[in-house]
This record gives sequence, structure tokens and C-alpha cells, in this order.
Amino acid sequence: LYFAHFVDHPQHFVRFLETVSRKRWGQTSDNTSDPLPVEADPNADEQAEALDQAAVWNTLFELYLSQPRSSPGAKALAVLQNSRLPYDPTHALILCSTRAYTPGLVLLWERMGMQEDVIRFFMDRHQEGDANASAEVVRRLDQYGDGRPQLYPLVLRFLTSTPALLTKHREDVVRVLKVIDEEK
Repeated sequence: LYFAHFVDHPQHFVRFLETVSRKRWGQTSDNTSDPLPVEADPNADEQAEALDQAAVWNTLFELYLSQPRSSPGAKALAVLQNSRLPYDPTHALILCSTRAYTPGLVLLWERMGMQEDVIRFFMDRHQEGDANASAEVVRRLDQYGDGRPQLYPLVLRFLTSTPALLTKHREDVVRVLKVIDEEK
């Protein structure tokens, strides 16, 4: 209802929505604090309240990502990390993708059990020239590998795909081969 009044004033809009969520539902993006006490409206329509909360948090997330490139990450990531906030994960995934917000994409993919997609994302980043991406592939394999043995052959193919990668990750290749051999 009030969104149109803030079209040319995004900073005021952020402050307004943060205040609404704090005063109306006791919610903040700060994951470390408990929900703030609020006086519940006994006549409130629970379904309408849930839709309002999702609209507020989806909009806040988008606004946080729209802020100048110097600082979009902290508040946007705090929204995604706070499991009590009722944002729409699909909407957040689309926003992270269109804004190329890597920390958000990776976090959402991990929550959706898409660890292989995370690894493939960093493989693609390597192909695009990101010098640190191959190390991130190995780091993610170390993080996810215990529960997902199918990732080891995938990463092995990647690490042996070029002489430069093989040279850079010789020790990692040996370690991956060892795990593949031991786990059959």
C-alpha cells in the first residue's frame, strides 16, 4: 500500500520497512537477537500477516542488494542467514542471480542441497578467468565431499582438464584420487 510513495527515496524506504518489521512483528535481520516483543493483534488475519511479512522482507532484500556496490552484502546476507525471516527463497535466488551476488547464490544453493551446482558454479568462474575459482572448487569439495562422494570424480575431471590446473593442484589431485580409491 505504501511502497509507491518511496519510489525516489530508497534509503527512506529501507528505514520504513525495517521499522515496520521491527514494530509490527518484532523481526530484524540481525540473526543473533531473539525476536523483539510485540503486542499481537487478536483480530489479525494470519494469512494476510504472513503475506505482508514476506512482501516486506522480499522488498528489503532487494533494496539491500540495490545499495551502492560498496556495501550491499552485509545486510542482504544477514536476511538470508536468519532462518526466522519469512522471505521467498525462489525470489531471493532470482535476485541473487540477476545481481550476480555470489554469497547469496551459494548460501541458497547450499540450503537447497545443490552442492554440485555450487562446485559447477566455481568451475564456470574458473573458465571465465577467475584465478581463485579452482581453489574454491577444492575448498567446496572438502566441505561437501563426505556426504556427497559423487563430487570427487567431477572435481577430478576438472582438476585434470588442463595442464595448468593439474600443475597448480597436483597435491589436491593425489588426495582426490586417494579418496576415490578408498571409497571405491
